[in-house]
Amino acid sequence: MPPFDRPEPKRYAWDDPDSPEHTAELRADIEEMARLWRKREASWHDQPQPVEAQPIPKALWRKLFKLRNRYHTLADTLQCEALSEESQTDVPTIARCLRNRSYRTNGLECPEPNAPISKAFWMKCFERRARYSSLAETLEHEGLKEFR
Repeated sequence: MPPFDRPEPKRYAWDDPDSPEHTAELRADIEEMARLWRKREASWHDQPQPVEAQPIPKALWRKLFKLRNRYHTLADTLQCEALSEESQTDVPTIARCLRNRSYRTNGLECPEPNAPISKAFWMKCFERRARYSSLAETLEHEGLKEFR
């Protein structure tokens, strides 16, 4: 008869980053999402872009894991959560065009082109970008011009 005092195996929560049930592919997806998440957060807070991979805090890992599960694929998650490289380059362009249009309409001098974008304004610009298939189409349908 086996001894009764043997150690019980550790049980992991379904979203625990240390769970051995997560595949290498899923872990790679979460790392890619974390890299893009940090890049987007840095742009929102007017901080320099992160240069090297950092360990992912458990809270962020769990958040990204839940997002990844919600959308089923990495591509869908990146698109729906505005994490793709394309979104992160198109949205600031749309924001700059909207600012320029607003300033020109009111007869003001155009703001610094690389001025930080608030999270709320970023999401507003992302929603405009999500309506159309490309940046050019977005600018055309929204009546925006890209001034350099």
